[in-house]
Amino acid sequence: VVPTKATSPVDPYESFNRSMYTFNMGLDEYLLKPVSDGYKFITPDAVETGVSHFFSNLKGINVVLNDLLQGKVAQAGADTGRFLTNTTIGIGGLIDVAAELGLQNNIEDFGQTLAVWGVENSTYLVLPIMGPTTIRDGSAGIMDRAANPGSYAPFLGILEGINDRANAEGALNFINEAALDPYI
Repeated sequence: VVPTKATSPVDPYESFNRSMYTFNMGLDEYLLKPVSDGYKFITPDAVETGVSHFFSNLKGINVVLNDLLQGKVAQAGADTGRFLTNTTIGIGGLIDVAAELGLQNNIEDFGQTLAVWGVENSTYLVLPIMGPTTIRDGSAGIMDRAANPGSYAPFLGILEGINDRANAEGALNFINEAALDPYI
């Protein structure tokens, strides 16, 4: 009798997830990383920083909405101030003036809102291109994208993806070098 591997309650779709992980890593190796490397090569550091600040600021709209949906009224006020400061004084968010003024960058998303509302965490799932998530957080991501104005301009979405991949380089290298099984 050949022993069978027990299915983990956290990762019951491990076979599917591993195949999606392999697909995503291949896509990264042959497309996303080369594009990201090219972006980093031709883009001055100050411009890269500005682009990162711009997308972080744009997500501030989602943060404020989720603050309110979670009942964090005071934090919503502070996050609104952060967003307005960076959008105006920070030239559309290219400069993070709010950080210099002591306004912290909170991160709230609809997955966290669902958790506050009592929706239990769900099983692990790896999706093509989107990567690892849970069913709760993956579906909540649809709401986050809908609330983000940048989602409605395809060029911005592509630039955000390139920027996110460029910023993830160090973490991805660490995972690949340190992990016996990077999927885990």
